[in-house]
Amino acid sequence: MGSIRLLPEHIRNVIAAGEVIERPASVVKELIENSIDACAENIRIDVLFGGKKLIKVSDDGCGMDREDALLSIQRFATSKISKIEDLFRLHTLGFRGEALASIASVSKLTIETGTDSSKPATLVEIKGGNTPEVRDAPPLKGTIITVRDLFFNTPARRKFLKANSTELNHIIEVLTFEALADFKRGYKLYADGSELLFLPQVYEPRERIAQLFGRETLEHMIEFEDETDDLKIHGFISKPPEIRSRKTGQYIFINGRPVKDYLISKAVYDGLSDILPKDRHPLFVIYLSMPPSKVDFNVHPTKREVRFSEAGQVYEFVRESVLRTFKVEQRIEIGIPSSTPGDILSNTMQPSGSQISLSGETKVNSPLVLSPPTISELKLFEGYASYGEHKSFIPFGDVFVAVRDEKGLIIMDKHAAHERVLYERFLRGQIRTKRLIFPFQVELRPLYHRLLLQSESLLKELGFEIEEFGSNNLLIRSIPEIYSDASIRALLEDIAETLKDFKEGIGSEPLYDQKRHLAATLACHKSIRANESITSMEIEALLRDLFNTSDPYHCPHGRPTMIKITLEELYKRFGRE
Repeated sequence: MGSIRLLPEHIRNVIAAGEVIERPASVVKELIENSIDACAENIRIDVLFGGKKLIKVSDDGCGMDREDALLSIQRFATSKISKIEDLFRLHTLGFRGEALASIASVSKLTIETGTDSSKPATLVEIKGGNTPEVRDAPPLKGTIITVRDLFFNTPARRKFLKANSTELNHIIEVLTFEALADFKRGYKLYADGSELLFLPQVYEPRERIAQLFGRETLEHMIEFEDETDDLKIHGFISKPPEIRSRKTGQYIFINGRPVKDYLISKAVYDGLSDILPKDRHPLFVIYLSMPPSKVDFNVHPTKREVRFSEAGQVYEFVRESVLRTFKVEQRIEIGIPSSTPGDILSNTMQPSGSQISLSGETKVNSPLVLSPPTISELKLFEGYASYGEHKSFIPFGDVFVAVRDEKGLIIMDKHAAHERVLYERFLRGQIRTKRLIFPFQVELRPLYHRLLLQSESLLKELGFEIEEFGSNNLLIRSIPEIYSDASIRALLEDIAETLKDFKEGIGSEPLYDQKRHLAATLACHKSIRANESITSMEIEALLRDLFNTSDPYHCPHGRPTMIKITLEELYKRFGRE
């Protein structure tokens, strides 16, 4: 007998589930999109324990009769396509049967559905993909799908799920995408009995953006539209002070479907290339429409990735639309709020206290560097400032300062050096706190609001005193003094993203490590930027404080603050060995 055989149906379903059901948020996405395809006007999501214990999605859509309800849990059963050509001109979001069959194979699934509120509905129960049980249910117009004990029969997959709060954050992010994509529907999200999101129906994407991100964020975005014979774009892109130090808050929708697409993202960045500072990122919401035959959504089982038949045309259209918009908007100048040169260091370079020991730093070596400069060499570097009119410091590029000695060159990255100093000041509690006479109210997206409140005590250690102030709003009572002239909203959103990243990747590490990550984010925000000129006296102050840190050679992210290029290395590179 040969070694190749067909797998049993229930194993095939579990394998198929692995393609689309990664975590509770994947289930929420599939069920919401089914509700949208069923023409629901209102969708409610209830979850328990981050969706691990229960996910319940209720809608007022068209519902299903008994025959369709039973077919919907079969693989390759769908109302969406009837011939092969339909795969390449999809107008709907997903194959209801395909999703439900996958979900049913790894959970305890219940479907309550009906097409007429005056007639008995249908109830279908299926456990782990086994034979379904069917019976009548009370009258209902719409569908309620309940998913219990996700991955109960695949413990190996269940153990890879994160903490309940992390899984809930993923669900919030999925709902954010779906609500932006289909803003004419109402959404509610309840977690463990508490309402987290209430998004009534609206009729313009700008109103949905205001619901999710706050009215102030919307006011700091430029809205634009453009179209050709085949392509149409409607977009919103942030202007100061809403640009970020992280690539987050970026949403792309093609023909109403949420996607992650490098080509569109690159086109937006390239359209902003002349005005967007390096290492800064815009918040944007892009709606792109095109003939369904020109885009393939079947590249990946989740349909989050796409392929264009004329990728170059799409790229140029988006890039030109963005470029033209910001050229017309002459009053807009994307930049980073900054202090005057004389204030850059005076507000932050306070005397250092006792040193601390930090571990786990990544050491980064430049190809030019034979070894980092020694402390004595750095002291020599500092000493050069005392000569004459400080002409021994040579600024070059947009961020570097160099000095020579008889053995070669020592080059400092002023941003990285300043980061190291501020980073340790935050960890030591040496950044002065400013109590606001009038508390500042800020409205944030639900995910950020939740993350910040969860870390309230940690933020207080770093100089931020916050408290809840209604739905998605915070009151800011205290801030670090060095951020008096900064965009507090942008800063808090970057902090929230750092917390999100931490919980995703290394959430099991101690609280002190979370503090280190936040301190690094805060230090980066206020450090000297490229093209900011500082005087030789300010360089001296920076160097003095750098020498008093626990690691003067590296910024908090592991990049070097200084490198040494010896004469021997230069001789070698010029072939003079």
